[in-house]
Amino acid sequence: MTTIITLIVSLIVISFTQAWISIPAAHHRNSFVSTELSLARYRPDTNKRPTNDDASNESTDDGVTGQGSNWLERSFPIPQEKIDAKTVMDYNLGLSGVSFGTGPLSGRMYAAMTQRSSALQQAPREMRDEIVGTLRVYAMDFTAKEATKVALNQNGLEMVLQDDEQDQGMWGDVDSIQLLDENDQPIGPMYDDWEDAAKNWTPGQAFDFVVRQVPAKVRELSLEELLQALDPDGSLREEGKAMNMNLIPTTDNLQSLEDMAGENRRRVELSPQDTESVFTGYPEKRGYRVITADALRDCWRQSDRDTFLDNPTVLHVMDALVSHGCLVVDLQNTDALEGLWKTVEEVFASEDTYSPLRTATETGSSYAKVGYVEYDTMAFLETRRIGDGGMLPDELSPEQQQSLQNAFTSIWDVSRNVIRIAMAASTLEDEANNDDITEGDINFDPFQAADWAAEELVDHGGSGGSVSMSPHRLCRYYSPSTDAGSKDDQKYREVFGAHTDSTFITAVPVATVPGLEVYDEAAERWYRPEALLTSSHCRYVVLVPGEFLQLLTRQEILASVHRVVVGAEQRFSAPLLLRGRPEAVWNVQRYFGSSALTSNTLLQECDGRTMEEIHAAMQNSFQ
Repeated sequence: MTTIITLIVSLIVISFTQAWISIPAAHHRNSFVSTELSLARYRPDTNKRPTNDDASNESTDDGVTGQGSNWLERSFPIPQEKIDAKTVMDYNLGLSGVSFGTGPLSGRMYAAMTQRSSALQQAPREMRDEIVGTLRVYAMDFTAKEATKVALNQNGLEMVLQDDEQDQGMWGDVDSIQLLDENDQPIGPMYDDWEDAAKNWTPGQAFDFVVRQVPAKVRELSLEELLQALDPDGSLREEGKAMNMNLIPTTDNLQSLEDMAGENRRRVELSPQDTESVFTGYPEKRGYRVITADALRDCWRQSDRDTFLDNPTVLHVMDALVSHGCLVVDLQNTDALEGLWKTVEEVFASEDTYSPLRTATETGSSYAKVGYVEYDTMAFLETRRIGDGGMLPDELSPEQQQSLQNAFTSIWDVSRNVIRIAMAASTLEDEANNDDITEGDINFDPFQAADWAAEELVDHGGSGGSVSMSPHRLCRYYSPSTDAGSKDDQKYREVFGAHTDSTFITAVPVATVPGLEVYDEAAERWYRPEALLTSSHCRYVVLVPGEFLQLLTRQEILASVHRVVVGAEQRFSAPLLLRGRPEAVWNVQRYFGSSALTSNTLLQECDGRTMEEIHAAMQNSFQ
């Protein structure tokens, strides 16, 4: 019987592991929330916190490093001779379940293995208890291994396992397992192995642990990570800027759409995972301030080539998008967004059934979706504008369709001006710094080109009876359920992982419950732009640059890394994702001038390709 049970468990774990590996990186990265970026100093024969006298962030001569209940040391004495960076050595670690989120992840793993496994459901009744017990062990061990990988990574190391070391219990020797109660305090005895601990463990319960002799080697750092380590407060980089020396890795060397997509994925992976701190910007700095729709309109109408780059509105727009990842705009009236929010509330309060999510072939794109879909912590109704004045899906009432049309028009008016301003500014700046201007560019008009690009490339509502490629997504987010009265009810959780959008601009109307977070490249932390605007939220919209605006501005404005977090209160949202017309052709000479055909390899790759082809080249999945 033991052999049969082992076979069934293996089938469950294998199928689960394959599903876990297939999770997109933007969501897989959210498995752990480590709030302590350094590990702790104290001996590994205990899992208790050190006293104030022995806690330190500094490394000792015997290789111990860290602070609090997280620590790291080499398993064996340090050799006197120089160690090659490729040498694999064994390490001992003690990790806190609170810092590394062992509770939530192990609970999700256990649930996935037990609730979705046909092998478990088909097993004889007398075997199920033993199988479930074994799955508890797998869930705890798998969680501990993933937490250990993260801890090693934070300390410049990476786990190195052979094929026969991948299985449960083979990657390191685990002991000193301490279960934690709902208040994150130790409960019960300390266990020496997973089998004993699993008998008293409740799925989703956090636990501390010690693991010994984990094989690891020095991890190769990216240039950006190396700069951060050498210059943690950014002072050297600021001095470099003052001397016109760029010490920060740039995107100038991106040679292809594939390179650009890979660089944006890397930026997503490097974004912090903390959800506790709330940063609302510095109101004294221009890029964090609200700009009015009138200021954007007047700036574009009165654009002058000689003074454009010095225009205060242009400086405001570029500072906000380049440095902080978003621009907050005051629409100066509440009519359009009041109607939008009324529709959002009606949709999610209604008992009516909406058509399930499907591919909207009417758009001419295989990437477009329309309809309703629901996940564990979120629900979406993907709506799309029809050129003749209608909306999809058909179940929306005439009043709701009109409110969505009005909101679309109002948001597009400000977004179009921001796209034009950003594109013209980046073109003029490129001209000023480019010695390869051709004779054909002498009469090139960057303002006319920006007008053409905004009108011809961005799908702002369809024409005739066509369906728009730009969805207006109605969303409801809510936190995973917690026990009543638990202090976790007040914590923010990441419910839609960090990512970039395949848009020109993603326009997010400010909601009553803040939850949009944008990674601020200048402040190097998550920025919550809605936090101070909820009282009069129907006036404001947050504009987030996407991958297509990154192309339009020759990499000057990067696609913003952003995410959604929620606390105890559910969040409604209604982002408008301004995408490209699938059939529109990217004409580099028309939009950027003839010199771009020889000086910019990324734009060369786009030349003559449709927006649909460019979209496909940058990513294989729709977001």
